Amino acid sequence: MEEKIKVQMFGVKDEVISAPCCCGPSTSCEPSEDLTTIEMYDELYKFLKETDVKDKFEMTFIDLEKDDLTDYENEGKVIDKGYQLPITFINGKPAFSGKVDQFKAYQVLKRI
Repeated sequence: MEEKIKVQMFGVKDEVISAPCCCGPSTSCEPSEDLTTIEMYDELYKFLKETDVKDKFEMTFIDLEKDDLTDYENEGKVIDKGYQLPITFINGKPAFSGKVDQFKAYQVLKRI
């Protein structure tokens, strides 16, 4: 059996992630909903589970305030550099910082 792709999101569960404004010359700027990190994680998980990569990955959330980070030494070095949270790792490599674009995440998993 093929080994699953590990998707890990490190962040603070209840921290609010502000979505960037979509303003541009030909677009209307509608207010976007700000989500907590865990809500964004849940939305990403649900989105990916509805795609053709649904059986290729396993996804976990690691709360930087509550979970034991002992087993995440390499990830901790990236987190300590001060990138915007949450930081999402795919197979141990940093892939996204801040709000995750669901389609881009799908494309990365599709290529693996």
